[in-house]
Amino acid sequence: MRISYVARSTVPSRTANSIHAMRMSAAYASLGHSVSLVLPRFRAWEERGIQDLHGYYGVPADFRIRRLPSPRSGPLSSLALGLLLPAVAAAGRPHFVHCRSLGACWGLTRAFRLPTLLELHRPPPAGRPRHLLQGALASGRVVGVVVITEALARLMREHVPASVPLIVEPDAVEAAWVESELSQEDARRGLGLSEEHRSIVVYTGHLYAGRGIELVLEAARSLPRHLFMLAGGGDAYVESTRRLAADLDNVEVVGFVPPATVFAYLRAADVLIMPYGRSIAVSGGGDTAAFASPLKMFEYMAAGRPLLSSDLPVLREVLADGVNCRLLPPDEPTAWVAALTELTEKPETGMAWGERARSDAARYTWRARASRLVDRVSELIR
Repeated sequence: MRISYVARSTVPSRTANSIHAMRMSAAYASLGHSVSLVLPRFRAWEERGIQDLHGYYGVPADFRIRRLPSPRSGPLSSLALGLLLPAVAAAGRPHFVHCRSLGACWGLTRAFRLPTLLELHRPPPAGRPRHLLQGALASGRVVGVVVITEALARLMREHVPASVPLIVEPDAVEAAWVESELSQEDARRGLGLSEEHRSIVVYTGHLYAGRGIELVLEAARSLPRHLFMLAGGGDAYVESTRRLAADLDNVEVVGFVPPATVFAYLRAADVLIMPYGRSIAVSGGGDTAAFASPLKMFEYMAAGRPLLSSDLPVLREVLADGVNCRLLPPDEPTAWVAALTELTEKPETGMAWGERARSDAARYTWRARASRLVDRVSELIR
């Protein structure tokens, strides 16, 4: 099958949507399909000094990447997304297009009449985005709309007619991570970590508001014998977090880590923490706490380490308290300190959660996700 993936993602960058685009393209290709990833090129927003795009994201170079220089906003940006990117996708004569941009979806379906699988990770805002969605759906060429949680599917039903399938497919993780035999000792050795601290607690990801960084630092003050490692974040957020942690010698703010090397930090941990607040900010703005499907969650699960997570209703679609994690109140640092203390004293409890989480993660690989979507689209097109 020939598949084009069209997204409004900056590659290479530190964004979750760029990771999603690269790994879904790789997953389709791993199934034997001919895949082209078509993107705008926002040069000013790219990660500098990256020559090997596939290597940066840790995926095989078995799909083609086409990037068209484009302004990030304004009429020319709309032209690039709405017509030029769809034209490049159409030139490959795809059997279907997997699309992560409403503007591109409009062009793919209205101008080029291509069967398009639209993926959305949040409801469309009022105004132009919603009009683009309505126009694309009216074309009759949107074969399905993919959303990442049941909670988001409920919100989207008011925007998507019953005649268009809403397909729930959570985010995912590399199968190689689930199957990896990297030991904790080798992971720590590779990262240059010593055995000075009794327990290493790891957080990976962005440092935006709502990610629970203040809670992490408060827990660190109460647990001086634990080492807290925060890996990720943009430069400005990294520096501000380092200032907040300046008086804590058991906190290491690592800074940005390329996607391909995140797994070593996860395997080096004794405990992984996901302390989302009741409101979660994202790079594009808005609050996603009601319908998010964090990439981090599946990466944590694949690492097979004890996981402490905020108890948000949407996360219970995947996580089960006392089964594959411990769910805790987002705004009660004392509960997190108590849970970390318990895991130090009774590590076998957390390891049981970790092994179950790793087993559960096998259902959420990029390859499995791509396979299910290909099968569904094939049925819908027929």
